[in-house]
Amino acid sequence: MAAIKIPFLLRNLCIMILMGKHLFQMQFTAAKSLPSSVLLQKLLQTTLINVPSTSRSNISSSLSLTNEKKSISSTPDNSASSASCDVLLFDLDGTLYSGDLGLKPHMQKRILQFLVEKTSADTGDVKFDSINSIQEARAIWEPLFRKYNQSLRGLLTAGYKIDEAEFNEYFRRGTEDLMVRDERLRDLLRSLPQTKKVIFTNAPEASAIKCLDRMGILECFDGRIYGAETMGTDCCKPEMTAFERVLPKIGINPHSQEECSKVCFFEDSYMNLLQGKKMGMQTVFLHCSTTEEEGKSKKDASELFDAVISDVGSELKFAMPSLWK
Repeated sequence: MAAIKIPFLLRNLCIMILMGKHLFQMQFTAAKSLPSSVLLQKLLQTTLINVPSTSRSNISSSLSLTNEKKSISSTPDNSASSASCDVLLFDLDGTLYSGDLGLKPHMQKRILQFLVEKTSADTGDVKFDSINSIQEARAIWEPLFRKYNQSLRGLLTAGYKIDEAEFNEYFRRGTEDLMVRDERLRDLLRSLPQTKKVIFTNAPEASAIKCLDRMGILECFDGRIYGAETMGTDCCKPEMTAFERVLPKIGINPHSQEECSKVCFFEDSYMNLLQGKKMGMQTVFLHCSTTEEEGKSKKDASELFDAVISDVGSELKFAMPSLWK
């Protein structure tokens, strides 16, 4: 009799079920009333320790992606990829320019230098006196940035006394010097028929304006540039509050699936774009280093968003031709 070949992950799942049989029998009465998806989640949480680490990571990632898909499919279907589009909503950093320009490491370096240079004498905050090296500054900044998705908000929430205008000017200083004029991107933006082209960034608006001007595309946005000043220091993307503060300024009700379906959102952050997708927006994901930093892959993005590209200027017309209809 030929041996039956069981896929590796399925084999591990069978092992988990067998090893958890006694526990399952004890809790059967309570468990049988649970939905199948919840029951499987609980079974995996109870027994994943018995699975090799590689398989455990694959199973957890698959469950996470499945939950993200379910959260989107539970909202009304707006057929976003084929819907007409009236508004183009662009992130800035990592979306309208390449990460290869070196802006991200430049800004991170400036933030860490700011934390090292500041003292209680000029801030009135003794916490700065204990930061004496770049390594110590990074140990403070990095977890706050991961949690709050914006440096200033994270530091203020942690209790650091920081002048907002001074901080924004310091860490963005020199970024415009790294920007290059992008004629191809300018021509593509001009060719798009949508009259509302909007910048929606977690960065300070003044810095965004300088970068857009240096790239030669500032006039494409007709003054519709919304960033940290509009959102305030108490929220930023991907929080719903950030969308609630910006979208009404461009005539979109953030709680209307129908109105949001007329918006095409461009982002290099998976989590930011996922929020737009849940709201009903058409979505274009910019695959770059941010993808891996968020623990996602190009494949993950391809399964959720309407298009995945690496460069707006050279790839958008092929990925989303419906925008020109």
